[in-house]
Amino acid sequence: MFLSSYGLVHGLSNFTVTAFFRPDSDYASADRFIYAESAGTGGPAMFLRLGGGGTVEFGINSLDGSSYTGHIAAISPGALDTTKWYLAAAVYSNPTIRVYLFDAATRALIGTSTASNTNPANRTY
Repeated sequence: MFLSSYGLVHGLSNFTVTAFFRPDSDYASADRFIYAESAGTGGPAMFLRLGGGGTVEFGINSLDGSSYTGHIAAISPGALDTTKWYLAAAVYSNPTIRVYLFDAATRALIGTSTASNTNPANRTY
């Protein structure tokens, strides 16, 4: 899902986005967006994605001077089973960014990662 300009979480200083997904066989070859919201220019302002290279990533762009810089929490879970479902959770609690990955069937935590963004592009996300 890609929402333009003002998405579901725009303007919130704390939120959680969760999504179930099953990776395709090519998931590690290029970015696969699970959820994204646009800042209008320069790509997504916020995203939850499978990153090229096999990572699960949650990121929020920040405005550093005149350019956007991504702040990303990334999990490297190893190879994901393309026959299984997973649950990804992206949590933003200003300024902390967290991403969690679970096995959807067993509910087992596969991994988690934390990053920080003290200067988000929209100030409130």
